[in-house]
Amino acid sequence: MILQPIAARGGSSARVSAICTAAETVGDMVYTSGPRIGAKYQVRKISVSTIGKRIIFGMIISKSSDTECVVQWSGVVSGLYTGLVTGLQLYVDLSSRLSTTPPELPTSGTRLFQVAAVSVSDDIVMLSTRTSVLMQAA
Repeated sequence: MILQPIAARGGSSARVSAICTAAETVGDMVYTSGPRIGAKYQVRKISVSTIGKRIIFGMIISKSSDTECVVQWSGVVSGLYTGLVTGLQLYVDLSSRLSTTPPELPTSGTRLFQVAAVSVSDDIVMLSTRTSVLMQAA
């Protein structure tokens, strides 16, 4: 099952202001794409198939404009995903979203395999981006 984020709301814990692009949306898992600009991190969508674009920094929990967002990297995130089953591990899928389905083995190259969160309610996830990262190879 691929989970779809709903209206922009967040939970509690570690958050930072970041610079993104219009391509990133609330609920996307992101990586740091460049050095900080002032106090803001630069982030882009994760690509589980591209070297350098696949280590999770956090989840976009809100956007104030096309290029300004708030990223949370750990703790409770509520209301962004619905229809969850309590206790499931959540992975990052090919569209940079959380999914209950682990990524399939790639037909070529490598792919990131990382548990990014655990569902603790039907609309609450416990985000943990500091878990082990495994690479899948074709």
